[in-house]
Parts: sequence; C-alpha cells; structure tokens
Amino acid sequence: MKKIVNVNVGGFAFVIEEHAYEHLSAYLGSVRRNLGTDVDANEVMNDIELRIAELFRDELKSTGKEVVEDNVIEKVISIMGKPEDYGNGESTNEKYEETYQENTQRRLFRDPDDKKLGGVASGLANYFGWDPLPVRIIFLLLVFGFGIGIPLYIILWILVPEARTTNDRLRMQGKPITVDTIKQGFNDFKNDVKDLTSKENKKRVKNAANNFGNKVENIFSDFGKAVGKIIGIIFLVIGIAIFVGIIKYFITGSFSYPESPSEELFFNFNNLFFENRFDYYALVGGAAVLGVLVLWGLVSAGIELLFGLKLKNRPLKYITGTISVIAMVSVIYGAISLGKNFKEDESISKRFEVPMTDSIIHISVLKDEFFHNKVSSCDTDEYELIDVSNTKIIFGYPSLEIKLSENGKAYFELEKIAAGPREVRALENAEAIDYPVQVDTGSITLPAVFSTSIKNKFRSQDVVGVLYVPANTIIVDKNNMKRIFDPYNSYNAFEDLGFADKYKMTKEGLVEVN
Repeated sequence: MKKIVNVNVGGFAFVIEEHAYEHLSAYLGSVRRNLGTDVDANEVMNDIELRIAELFRDELKSTGKEVVEDNVIEKVISIMGKPEDYGNGESTNEKYEETYQENTQRRLFRDPDDKKLGGVASGLANYFGWDPLPVRIIFLLLVFGFGIGIPLYIILWILVPEARTTNDRLRMQGKPITVDTIKQGFNDFKNDVKDLTSKENKKRVKNAANNFGNKVENIFSDFGKAVGKIIGIIFLVIGIAIFVGIIKYFITGSFSYPESPSEELFFNFNNLFFENRFDYYALVGGAAVLGVLVLWGLVSAGIELLFGLKLKNRPLKYITGTISVIAMVSVIYGAISLGKNFKEDESISKRFEVPMTDSIIHISVLKDEFFHNKVSSCDTDEYELIDVSNTKIIFGYPSLEIKLSENGKAYFELEKIAAGPREVRALENAEAIDYPVQVDTGSITLPAVFSTSIKNKFRSQDVVGVLYVPANTIIVDKNNMKRIFDPYNSYNAFEDLGFADKYKMTKEGLVEVN
C-alpha cells in the first residue's frame, strides 16, 4: 500500500504517488533553477507543466491506470530532458528520439507570428512544411479564379485555432516538446519582440509597411480596373440586346420570338385594356423613352469603362435627366390609369336545378369553333385562349367543377366574374358575360367558350360552373367534358384524378369509374 496525493499540473488535477510527487517536485525545482534569469521563468514553467500534464494524460490513457507512479515520472523526465543536459552540446531532442518514440505529427494552427490577415496561410504552410508564399498564391488563385478563396479562408479562420503558447507553436512546426525546445522557442519569441523595438528595425518596419501599402493599393487599383472593364462589357451586351429588341419591335411588332399571346393582346389590341388611347400612349410611350435612355446610359457607361471615352457632358445630362423625369411621370400616369380598370372584382351567380329520374347525369360540351376542340383549359395558358373579333372578345377557359351536394339535390351554379374601376362597373362587366347553359332531365349542356362585347374591354372576365350532386351519383362525359372539366378543384379529388368517361361522387370524394 502506497500513499497518494492530489496535485495540479498545468491546470489539470492528477492523483500521484507520494514518492513520485517528490521526484516530480525535485525535477521541476531543478528546471526552475536552471532557467536562470535569461527568460521569463514563469512563462516557460507554465509551458513545461502543460507539456508534462499532456504526457501524464497520454500515459494514463494508454495503461488504463488512474495513479501516476514513479516509473511515469522517469519516462516524462527522459522525454523532457534533464536540467544538467542543457548547454553540454548534446541536444535533448536527440535524447528524446533515443529514449521515447512519441508521435510528433504536426498539428494545424493559425500562425500569429507570420500572418497577413488571420495566419491561415502561414499555418497551412507550417503544417505541410512549405514556404508561406505558395500557399498565399493558391488562395489568391482561388479568390480570382474560382470565387471560393474568401469563404474558404473565413471558414478556416473560424475553425482552426491560433497557436497561442510555445507548445502550440512547437506542435505547429512538428517539433518535439521538451524543456530545451520550450526554452528555445520562448527565447526566440522574446528576441524577435526585442529586435522589433530597436530604432533600426522600427525604420525598416515602417518602410516595409509603406511598400506593402503601395503594393496593396496597386493590386486593388488593377483589380478595380479589370472589374470595371468586365462591367463595361456587360453593359454593352445588355445595351445591344435592348437595341435589338427595339428594332425587332418596330419590324415585327413584338419584343419576343415567337410573339407571346399576352404581348399580342396588349400591343395589338390595346383598346381592350385602356379606356382611351391617350392612357395607352402615356404608358407605352413613356416606357419606350425610358428604355432608350437606359440603352444610352448602358452603352455610354460601357464605352467609358472599356475605353475611357466620356460621351456625356453637363448640358446633355440636364436634357436626359429632364426627359427621364417626364417619361417616368408618363409611365406612372399610364400605369395608374390601367390599374384603376382592375381595381374592383365582383361576381354574379345563377342557380339551375337539375331534375333527375335516376342517379346519372350526362354532361355535354359544345364544339369549340374558336380554339382547338381537344385542348384542356387546365393545361393551357389563359392568354392563348382569348380571341378578338370586330364585335366581341371570346374566352376559351370556362371551368367546370363537381362537388358533393349538402342538401341531397342536384343543381348547377354558374358564377360569372369580372373587374372594373368601381363595384357597379365590375358587376355590369360580369353581367355582360354571355354563357348560355342548357339543363334537361339528367343532363347539362355547356358551351366551350364564353364571350363579351368588345366595348366592355378585357377586365379579367371568368366563368366557373359548379355541379353539385348527391352521393353515389354517376357523372357521364357524354361529349368532350374534359374541354372545361377541372378535376383539381372538384370535391376531395385525388391528385391522380384524371380525365375519364365516368365519375362517381362518394362521401369521401370524386372518383373515376372504370
């Protein structure tokens, strides 16, 4: 049975045999006396104790023991070196290699002694045993060539710890941590600081800082010029694209190719949207002028950035500025006038009772004489289903929904929707929609399109028909029901519900019938 004591080594608590404790105390006292006054003994002793604590933890972990014994102290002393060995010409590092083969792999730290920003590049250089310059060049290539250099540097700056102590610096360089190397590392650091405070080195540092500042300024200046030229090229390309679009519009009457239905409606049938042509020209004319000014600004800016030629002067700036303000006011006026026509949305509903002699309802959709008879309004752009004649506007997207009747009776509810500048006008526009519904016993006949007079303009007109049926009712597609059928908004319709010849209404939802 042996007596043990609790000790604190390097900020870590250990249980150590009494004889081993006396051995360790004598060793540390001898090291302290040997250090003398050439370095800060307290700082060096702290690093030495930290290293001893690490060796204790490694040894206890490898052996599975909980108490530091005398043989562990002997092993630590053989690694750290004896005080009488310092200065006798034999390196304690050589003794270290001979007595204890410890894993001295380098660890990654940020190097605070050779840093430009956060010490990441110099830390990586130490880890791989390289010169810091190639690592910094690699980061620059990653910044300008691939765009990942800055985020990568920031991530490493956050994740990689800084080498704060002498032990950390030795690990960063892959050197064995002994009393001799700790002492030497601390002396080197102290001498570096001392040298930097000398008058000659202060002047050298100042000149180096000025040169570095000039180099950084030149780098950023060149980088700014390169970015400016790239932006100039982008401006020119955008300007040319706008110019081509304007030329195409004057030749074909369209900005896009092929001409989109919504664009055709707006530009070719502008009387459908605006109450008067003045509002149309205010909006379109103002937008065209702004487009030309933007084109001029992009082209002139691109030429100035690329070639250094200034195409603007003060009088021209005043003229273009005044014109742009007028054009902007014109666009705002036209946009407000257009928006007022769609300010209010109103709808009117009409109900048709559907008499039944059995549990079957047949639905027929009339032939589509304006659009493709097989087209589905659910899968087609609404603007593709609008046609204009001399007297009326034809809309090809009425929709039919089928839902469960709560009162056990079958009926068809027709909702006509339209917009207007006021509620009364919106109701008038909705009432003016023509969509004749024919109801017979056990059958409904619906048009494939609805229409309104051209004098009512385009005011977001829409028609939604909802057929309410009791549970267990069979709905039969007698003729082209899929032209207007909307399965997605029908009663509890499943996502995979498609177009079929027959459907059945259940309490759980609408289902297909094979």
